[in-house]
Amino acid sequence: MQGNLFMNTPPPRKPYLPKPRWPAAMPGITLLQLFLIAASVCFFAAMFVPGFPWYTILLGVPLVAVPLVIITIRDCMTLNRNVRRIRELKGRVCPWCLYDLSRLPPDGRCPECSTYYEDDDLRAYWRTNTK
Repeated sequence: MQGNLFMNTPPPRKPYLPKPRWPAAMPGITLLQLFLIAASVCFFAAMFVPGFPWYTILLGVPLVAVPLVIITIRDCMTLNRNVRRIRELKGRVCPWCLYDLSRLPPDGRCPECSTYYEDDDLRAYWRTNTK
């Protein structure tokens, strides 16, 4: 009698949620923000260079500071909106793509990005990452 070829193979390991990283709900520093920070440092350093025209600093600092402030405010508003949404859904949100998992079974795969999730793991993940 021939047995099942897959009988002796170990069961597949249960995929797990990723270790806490910078969550998708929290926007990180973008390249544009890094560029604007570097430019503002350069303008600030230029103030101490002898013979550097003072009006260049007066024009350059607002051109750098205003977009940096606007982008930072936008990121704070996005963070606030995402955290509020996660709390409204009681943590039933995919940690990678922020897909609403509230109408899906308590454990399974996210239909958007195929990340495996379990209800308890999701709640623990968001509890530690959205304080």
